[in-house]
Amino acid sequence: MTLTLYFEERKSMRDKLIDELFDCLQEIKYEAERVPAVPHTMSRGHLNVLYGVYFLSRESGQVKITDVGKKLRMQSPNVIAIVKDLERQGCLKKLSDTRDRRVVHVKLTAEGKAVLERYVLNYFRLLGRTLEGQEAMLEDMVSGMQNLLGQIQKTKAEFLEQLGGIENEQKHNI
Repeated sequence: MTLTLYFEERKSMRDKLIDELFDCLQEIKYEAERVPAVPHTMSRGHLNVLYGVYFLSRESGQVKITDVGKKLRMQSPNVIAIVKDLERQGCLKKLSDTRDRRVVHVKLTAEGKAVLERYVLNYFRLLGRTLEGQEAMLEDMVSGMQNLLGQIQKTKAEFLEQLGGIENEQKHNI
């Protein structure tokens, strides 16, 4: 018997439920955020950048490339490459900041808005209709998940505190 199998057998029902919960949450997030179709000239990353620009422009008007990267948790070189490609395809327009030449803003073009509407916003609307009437259940689930998240964060903090105490004891014993 391998060590993995041994530990798998030893897992309690609670541990298995927690694993299933996290797997399910990851899968829900993945499926909900992953639009089912993309234009043949684009990747899902392209659509994510278009949506990031759209979302941020609704919040603040002007959108910096760096803000898109932060919002999407993407590395700056990746965002810049996608923005360059989207600009080449006529979906985004880059604008230099009048006060700071190092800052570059991006704006959706009519073509970018059309692509975003067809492949992303329509999907999100359909997804929203799927979830209609389930708001109370979803609110309860979110509340429960936030509670669980708080408990996990507290446990991690306690563990790190214990770990720090152990490491301090080991330093003094050397």
